[in-house]
Formats: sequence, structure tokens, C-alpha cells
Amino acid sequence: MTLKEHDVGKVTDYVSGTVSRVEVGGRPCAIVRQGDTFFAVRDICPHQGAALSGGSVAGDVLPCQVGEVQRYTKDGEVLRCPWHGWQFELKTGKSLVDPEHIRVRSYRVRVEQGRVFIVMGESSPPASADP
Repeated sequence: MTLKEHDVGKVTDYVSGTVSRVEVGGRPCAIVRQGDTFFAVRDICPHQGAALSGGSVAGDVLPCQVGEVQRYTKDGEVLRCPWHGWQFELKTGKSLVDPEHIRVRSYRVRVEQGRVFIVMGESSPPASADP
């Protein structure tokens, strides 16, 4: 498969901890910036087609006993669907509930000279902004 990079704006166009929607090669994508790290996934929930860009960035609650303080994991690494709360790891696109069978397409993100690029044609780890 041929790889194609798409310039989706300046690093400063994206606010850390929020989800943004962009069109890339005719495909809707949700981009999340976490500090200097960027993630991109297809902007369609596999459950019922909601735009994931309308969702929120969160973490996951670890199992606990009644009366225990809840503990969180993967803080800022989970994208939650706005319709039914389905959750996906931003790094891989895999569902937290059934990671072997349910996922959303993830894309490699590259940052160069203050610009953000989504690479279509492969899934890869997220990219960090230039220091």
C-alpha cells in the first residue's frame, strides 16, 4: 500500500487534551493532542457510527472493591464515544472491552517543523512534537 502524508495544520492549532475533527483524503479523522504527543483515529465509532470527535478524552477505571477509592489508568489515553460511551485506546484504536475484535482505525502522526501530518496507509505509534 502506498503511504501518503496529509498536512492537517500547525501544532498550535491543537489544544492538549481535546479532540479535533479533520478531513484527510476524504476520510473523517479525530486528532487528539496530549502534551507534545499526537494521535489520530478514524472519526467513526464502529458501534453505531457516531463521530468520535464529539467524544471525550479520558482514562479507564481499575476494578476495585465496594468502599475503595477508584483508581484510574491510561489517563488521557482513551477516547470515549459521545453516544454510548464505547472506549478506544488512542495508541492502537483497540476497544477496551473487546480489544481482539473491536477497534477503530488508527493512523500514524508525524510532526515536523511545527506542522502535523497524518500518514494514511499504515497504523503506527503516535508522534511527538518537536521540542
